[in-house]
Amino acid sequence: GFFVLIIGITIFSGWIFDISFLKNPSMVGKAMKINASICFIFLSLSFILLQNKNQNVFVRSVCAILPAIVIILMVLSFVEFISGIDFHIGEILIRDSSDSILTSTPGKLALGATIEFFFIGSAIFLQNFGFFKINFIAIQIASVISGIFAFFVLLGYIFEAAPIYTVNSYVLMPFLVGLLTILLSVAVLLSNPGAKGFMRLFASDTSGGTLLRTFFPIAVILIISVRLIIFKFYEDADIGDG
Repeated sequence: GFFVLIIGITIFSGWIFDISFLKNPSMVGKAMKINASICFIFLSLSFILLQNKNQNVFVRSVCAILPAIVIILMVLSFVEFISGIDFHIGEILIRDSSDSILTSTPGKLALGATIEFFFIGSAIFLQNFGFFKINFIAIQIASVISGIFAFFVLLGYIFEAAPIYTVNSYVLMPFLVGLLTILLSVAVLLSNPGAKGFMRLFASDTSGGTLLRTFFPIAVILIISVRLIIFKFYEDADIGDG
């Protein structure tokens, strides 16, 4: 949560003070929009505050209002996509350049980012209402949907498979949006894994739980390692051919 908050504030500062390298610290793909950075600040701050069990009325209100704002903004953004109406949501604070690369409308969030923020925002919003069975399962489902969507987009960047993260030459989401969404999704899933739902297996002391905790990170590392090895191989081959 803290890492996502720091990156969100960094990118927000980059837009406010017009510092290019702060707008896209990863230097991969296009820069994150300022409204995306605000969404990450709101969601990560709400998530961090929710981890404190001794909350007063003000803190509880903030924890519910911040993700609710994100959800409302995402609904409006989705309406923009399906209706063609531009509410200029993304340009309330900073006016985006009309020649932004791979952007359909200046300031507008990418479609994939809109979907991800809606689901991860819903998961964090629902955390305000406790961890009873139905609610906890809904939190997990929303977190998994946003995490899986982001994971496949990241695979597109890692394997340089543009069709995975673009539609009609427009980017579904920037690399950093996908990465931070995965981190936030995992944080939400692990915030109370032993309560109910499928995360109970992941956190259990059974052989199945041990297997999941052991091989899931290994699988992710292997995927990235294979991509790096293949890249290195073709890079050396190009040098040899030259």
